[in-house]
Amino acid sequence: MKALLILIILIPFALNAQQYTLDDLMNHGLANSLSSQQARLGNDSSQSQLNSARINLFPEATLSAGLDNQFYNPLPVSDLSSNIGFSISKSISLTDPSWYQYRQSRLDVQSSELSLQGSISNLVYQIFAAYIDVLSKEKQHKSISDNLKIQTRILDQSNVLKAQGRITDFDVKQNEIAVLNSEISLLKIQNDINKSRMKLFALVRLQDEGYELADLEYTTEFTVPELSLESLREIRILEQEIKKSELTLSQEKMNFLPKLTLSYNFSRRVGGEDFDFDTYNTTHGVSLTASYSLWNHFRQSETAKRAKISKQMNQLNLIDKSEEIAQEYETLKRELEYLLQLNDLYQQKYEQAQVQLRTAEERYRFGMIAQLELDQTRAELLEADIAKNANTYQVLLSREAINLLLSNKILGKW
Repeated sequence: MKALLILIILIPFALNAQQYTLDDLMNHGLANSLSSQQARLGNDSSQSQLNSARINLFPEATLSAGLDNQFYNPLPVSDLSSNIGFSISKSISLTDPSWYQYRQSRLDVQSSELSLQGSISNLVYQIFAAYIDVLSKEKQHKSISDNLKIQTRILDQSNVLKAQGRITDFDVKQNEIAVLNSEISLLKIQNDINKSRMKLFALVRLQDEGYELADLEYTTEFTVPELSLESLREIRILEQEIKKSELTLSQEKMNFLPKLTLSYNFSRRVGGEDFDFDTYNTTHGVSLTASYSLWNHFRQSETAKRAKISKQMNQLNLIDKSEEIAQEYETLKRELEYLLQLNDLYQQKYEQAQVQLRTAEERYRFGMIAQLELDQTRAELLEADIAKNANTYQVLLSREAINLLLSNKILGKW
């Protein structure tokens, strides 16, 4: 009996634990999202490319070994000879492709890391927006469900009043339409909730068990950050593209010059008959060569021209993106200001509806108004509550849209 009592006490806590939180869904989504995995693989590929470019800068080093057997040898020497060798060489030129490839790969890695951060931030915002959407619609569902109960009670009361001859068929029909509208709204919002939950759980790649979503804490403390283009990921990526085009242009300009190549080679060879390894051969040398094609200027002029055009296009892309972000920032900022003003008005309306309901309840208690008028006052309060909650969630979404645009952490965590 005691164990059964404990179980009964713990059941509400177990039921309350069966809910989804934003943190849990966010962590699961970040760990399992295909887009974030693809972005990480792309970053790994860029890092691998950099490692390859770094290795290509090393001198060429070679170990060699060989055996030579003469099946027919008329001379009075051994038929078998062997050798072991080691050589190292390196060439340096003004237009060394390996050096430029290394510098390009470093820029690619930096761009890839920025793209990875941007991909994760976009996913976080999408999950947050989907979560907010479900919460908002579930709040609407509750309010509409309560409103349906009130409208149904109003209809029942109107039928009684009609039987007493106090209202007409027109009034009853109006109340019937109000009930139908509430039923239609309830059916629509339930369908919207189902679609929104499907979208949310598809984003986080998790099976929806139907548990409720934990509500979010709302705080009024928020200051819109100042716009700083230099710190934005999209701007930094475009700046990386300009650096890459500048590097390509520098390489093409160097190609106008004669090709100067400084080379060094060292080799050591040990050999002998029958694995004696009693003969040695060592060579090393340095060479400097210069060459110039007679048609180089004409070919290189067009190549350099294309590199210059590519740089100019990247610069224009940067200007265009900067203006686009600045405009979007102002739009989001004004939208947030509008939503905050609207939120204050909705709050005032909701508070006035609460006062009105308390007044109506007091008047009803003294018999000054009928149940019909009291229920109508309650319906007005529910409508005000729906509008207030929906706008509050829009405020939260608008704030994080600004953070996403400015490459700040979503909700200060992701």
